[in-house]
Formats: sequence, C-alpha cells, structure tokens
Amino acid sequence: MKRDNQDSSCNSLPTGATMPQAAVDRVVEVAVVALWRRTPSGGCELLVARRHADAIRGGLWELPGGKVERGETAEAAALREAEEEVGIARPALIGAPQPLAVSAHSDPSLIRERSVRLHAFLVEVKQGVEALPLGASEVRWIDPAAMDNFEWPPANRSLNAAIRQALA
Repeated sequence: MKRDNQDSSCNSLPTGATMPQAAVDRVVEVAVVALWRRTPSGGCELLVARRHADAIRGGLWELPGGKVERGETAEAAALREAEEEVGIARPALIGAPQPLAVSAHSDPSLIRERSVRLHAFLVEVKQGVEALPLGASEVRWIDPAAMDNFEWPPANRSLNAAIRQALA
C-alpha cells in the first residue's frame, strides 16, 4: 500500500457534515496477503506490518496490501503490494497465493475510502527470507496465535480469524 500522508483527523468528517451519496457508496477494492513461513522448530510465523504514524489508521498493524488497480486482479495486486511494501517478490514464495477470505467494511466517519472490500490471500514464504519495511514503519514475523496482541484496523477482524484458523 502506498503511504498516505494524511492522518486520521484529516480523513474525518467535521461534525454535522455530510458526503455526496456517490462518495459514500464507492467501494475500494483492496488486496492483502498473509505471508507466512515455517520456523526451524516446525511452527509458523506470520508477517505483519505497522502503518506509518501519519497515515490513515496510523500505527495500527496490518497485512501487506493495497488498492487493486484498474485491470488488475486481486491476486496480482496482492503480489505487487508484497514486493512494494515488504520487499518479498514472487521468487521468495512457495506456490501460488491461495484465496483466503473476502471481507467488506464501512466506516462512515472517514472522508475517503469509507467502504473497502478486502481480498485476502495466503501464501508461504521460503525459510530465511526476510522482510523490509519499505511501505511500513516496521515489520515483524509473529506467531499467528499472538495476533490479538497487536492493534488492527476494524476491517481486519474477520480476516485475522480466518488466518489463525488456516495456520492452526
């Protein structure tokens, strides 16, 4: 996801303000990828990234991802975003991304991108591959069971449950 230099207060409606119906109804298609790798002990780790503090939902944790561009499939967007945001390209993956879940979320308090549809994919990363915080303030490999120890955007709640179940 490309860095958005607006903080959440710049993305909120002033009290009593309304948006045109077209802005309210527009759904932004977003692709995210749950990148995981096996640990030497046989467990697994999930890659999470922290949003820049000055971004919308700044400081929250998320999966690498971003908007699906015109003419692009959600899977292609997820792969592109993994490379752009955390430096993990196709050769570092084992197999093709598997569709995991689709989750819709709306937040009427936001000016832009009030409604999103998240297309989540799951894909294994080769052991030893490290991530870089190219589009995030930091990245970490975590135990999927520890996901609740991180603060996530509301849109991720159902996806996180699907990830924990898939990696259990």
